[in-house]
Amino acid sequence: MISKIGKIILKKHIHQIENGYVWPGGYPIYGVMQDGGCLCSNCVKENRRQIYLDSLEPSGHTGWELLASNINWEDMELSCDNCYMEIECAYPDESKRQYQNN
Repeated sequence: MISKIGKIILKKHIHQIENGYVWPGGYPIYGVMQDGGCLCSNCVKENRRQIYLDSLEPSGHTGWELLASNINWEDMELSCDNCYMEIECAYPDESKRQYQNN
């Protein structure tokens, strides 16, 4: 069981991911789940309750337990494991992007 302080920290952590960007800096943030998957801010927002409950009482391998958040610095191919949408990167390599579009 998580303490009251732990619950507050978890709620703030989920809220930060829901916003999509960290402050200061405005870097794109995503959730890292117990199974190693990535969730975009929209999917964290849509599944907030399940993520919160599974993170409070980890029951095994549901995949909804939030382990951490991370900033996508340069991975232009990172996508959400739930909705498959691209997760924005902070410093895209424009030369690779132009090559991919041709």
